[in-house]
Amino acid sequence: MAANDFLYAREPSFTGEVPTINLTGSDIAQGVVVKLDTSNPISGTVFQPGITPAGANDIPFGVTLEKIVNGRTGRVAIAGIAQCVASGAITVGNFVQCAASGQVSTQGTAHPTLGTALTAAAGANDRILVRISVGFNA
Repeated sequence: MAANDFLYAREPSFTGEVPTINLTGSDIAQGVVVKLDTSNPISGTVFQPGITPAGANDIPFGVTLEKIVNGRTGRVAIAGIAQCVASGAITVGNFVQCAASGQVSTQGTAHPTLGTALTAAAGANDRILVRISVGFNA
């Protein structure tokens, strides 16, 4: 058997976290909804997807799991549960979408979905848990 021949009883598990790189010029805080940075795609010199904070109604990529310093790599949750910052009141069970500055709000009609609120927010800057399940609401 060759060194690279492996037999698995099951496929290796997927953690829902991916390494990304922040090349925005500013640090990105933990709990920020991010989108792919089209100015910094994966290439021969950039080995992780570039990210930037998502704005209102952007298509979300995931949520930062830690502060990602400019020019450094960090982890982004693209599946599972992550802590997000609310832009206003959110009820448990509501679908949430990107709001300004990487925050989340209750999803409106015909906007991309980040996921489902697992905890409630009473107002702006409250932290909530979101089950990430990116989708589109046409």
